[in-house]
Amino acid sequence: LDVGNRIYIGGTFTRVDGVTRNNLAAINATTGELDPTWNPNANGGVQALASAAGGTRIYVGGNFTTMGRQSRNRLAAVDATTGAVDPAWTAACNDRVRALVVSGNRVYIGGDFTSVKGQGRTRLALLDGTTGDPYPNWTPSANGIVRALDLSAGGGRLYAGGEFTSISGVSRPYLASVDAVAGNVDSAFVPPSPNGIIWDIASPGARVYTAEGGNGGGVAAAYDAATGARAWARRGDGDVQGVTALDGLVYVAGHFENFSGQSRRVFAAMDERTGTLDSQWTPTADPTFPGVWVLEPDAARTRLYTGGGFTSISGQAH
Repeated sequence: LDVGNRIYIGGTFTRVDGVTRNNLAAINATTGELDPTWNPNANGGVQALASAAGGTRIYVGGNFTTMGRQSRNRLAAVDATTGAVDPAWTAACNDRVRALVVSGNRVYIGGDFTSVKGQGRTRLALLDGTTGDPYPNWTPSANGIVRALDLSAGGGRLYAGGEFTSISGVSRPYLASVDAVAGNVDSAFVPPSPNGIIWDIASPGARVYTAEGGNGGGVAAAYDAATGARAWARRGDGDVQGVTALDGLVYVAGHFENFSGQSRRVFAAMDERTGTLDSQWTPTADPTFPGVWVLEPDAARTRLYTGGGFTSISGQAH
């Protein structure tokens, strides 16, 4: 998560640069050095990070039950500067949180859970950004795990991806659009069935880009943000697990070694409009499995940050 001059990272690690950091850490974006003071200390894996408007607070989701030695069941809010746990934000889930996205004072979450703060919410919920209380009338439900969330450019739609086949009883295999205010399934957004599980979503404008798994390899695809019509799809010989868009290109990563008919080791880039493979952007990661799970754009520095199971990037130890 890129906020200001810090890169916030979450996962299932216990050390960063030889220093104890349990599942959460902050890195200086200029130097790449570990922040010496930011240490929220989660007792379980972290799978989702999002920042509040203004970047003063970091929302954290995962499978932890304590944060900073305070009880926090799978959700927490921490100070972006100090790492202190926010005592007023007391959301709690009965199972794993895998996705977070924030709009103003609204915090959308997705995952495996079936209740939030003791209220029934099936794998999707909308929380108050100040208190953590669930919004009472926003109650879409997914019949399978939600792994990815993103808001439309205007903030009116929430795109959800994962392992589900329906939302609130409406057939939507793996990919759906939900009204961000009312919570009803968007009847206009009806994509053709994706290749398989949606691991990640990016929706920067008129299109929704997806990272998809599936039998026989994964797919990166582009869908019309209003209708769900598929504009293009490109296949790899392994799952596509992360996607983002920056400066006219769609970047993807996963555990493939061949993508769109050409040799690409874990990473690939395509033209946003046509899906044509970019011939110049050819970094590699090793080992290829489990590969890369995170792509985070930094437009100000024209960079992508990446994380996963690799130990080297383009032959350099990382």
